[in-house]
Amino acid sequence: MKPDDDLKQSLKNFVKQEEIKAGFILSAIGSLEKAKISFANQVISTVLIKKFEIITLNGTTATTVNTV
Repeated sequence: MKPDDDLKQSLKNFVKQEEIKAGFILSAIGSLEKAKISFANQVISTVLIKKFEIITLNGTTATTVNTV
């Protein structure tokens, strides 16, 4: 990633480029200048603008969506 890249979009692009059907993020470190946080029971996300360190990042990613 480059300094002004969007973290979420960069991950999406990587998953698409590498044709990852389902994956997970085990660990990551780095920094951000803007963070968007979604809190429980809130419709609108909160955007924080400052320098932040990524201490841990984990989650799953997939290129398919299951509907029930």
